[in-house]
Amino acid sequence: MSFHFKCPYCATELEAQDEWVGLQTTCPGCRKSIEVKPAAASVPVRPRVKLVAGAPKAIPRNVPPAAGSFPFVCPACGSVTELDSSLLNQVYECPECCEKSIAVPAEERPCPHCGQMIKYQAKICRFCKKPTEVKPGGNRSAKKAPVTDSTSGMALRILVYLLTCAALLFILVVVLVAVIKAIFF
Repeated sequence: MSFHFKCPYCATELEAQDEWVGLQTTCPGCRKSIEVKPAAASVPVRPRVKLVAGAPKAIPRNVPPAAGSFPFVCPACGSVTELDSSLLNQVYECPECCEKSIAVPAEERPCPHCGQMIKYQAKICRFCKKPTEVKPGGNRSAKKAPVTDSTSGMALRILVYLLTCAALLFILVVVLVAVIKAIFF
């Protein structure tokens, strides 16, 4: 069963499960730590934000953006996107996972190797000691993906499919010949 309550700092309307009462969480509106507790008078209200089980991957703080743009780490999928400063504190839909969240500059991000939270500007993870180069748009790999033509990819898939069908047909013929030999000879 779920219930509704408001953040004591920013009055964001939230929804939580009954078993979460007493737990600490981060308000998605103001990013402050709050305790999950039901409101004194429970009035049925449509929440603007629904809390989900588990901690967010990144807890960005409200910091002033760099001139013109700022890095944004999606709290749902961890992808990194460089956003225009006009989107600061606006609802933004992540192009990777299509989840909506408030666009705030990232201070922390998950390490692409071990998943531990590290400073956004970190070049080397303090936990696994590996390089942490992050490209805007969600590409966390230092290596570039090979550029492939979509038609050649489709042709390759068709070729693999045809070869698989041919192999299965060959096996079927071999089994059929063996059965016929066993029955008639």
